Amino acid sequence: MTTTGAEGKQPIAVLIGGGGRLRAIAEYCARPETAARIARVVSHKRRSPGLEWALQNGLPAAYWNLPHWRRQGGTREEFDEALARFLTQPNYSPELVVLAGWDLVLSERFLRYFAWQGSYRVLNLHP
Repeated sequence: MTTTGAEGKQPIAVLIGGGGRLRAIAEYCARPETAARIARVVSHKRRSPGLEWALQNGLPAAYWNLPHWRRQGGTREEFDEALARFLTQPNYSPELVVLAGWDLVLSERFLRYFAWQGSYRVLNLHP
């Protein structure tokens, strides 16, 4: 488990596409009674209004590009593992990963980074 950050809240990572749900998640996290704070936003889309919004609002945000990864000769599983390593850097290390329109199926290689007591600390909000 990681340490808490601002206001004693647990860090979460939010993985997005366009980011249509990001603002609502951020507003919820801003409430004093909420136990979570957004530690990292990652979009798989280069032109993502959510990514732009995150950066404008001071949230650490990044673009993670699967097609570029594949052009460089990387496999999908390696892409997932690199993303998990990126998210689990000591400065961010989320207690929960929220998939809010991520649109990419994540492999076991990604999920094992977020396994804890027989379950995964990953929540998919996308239908």
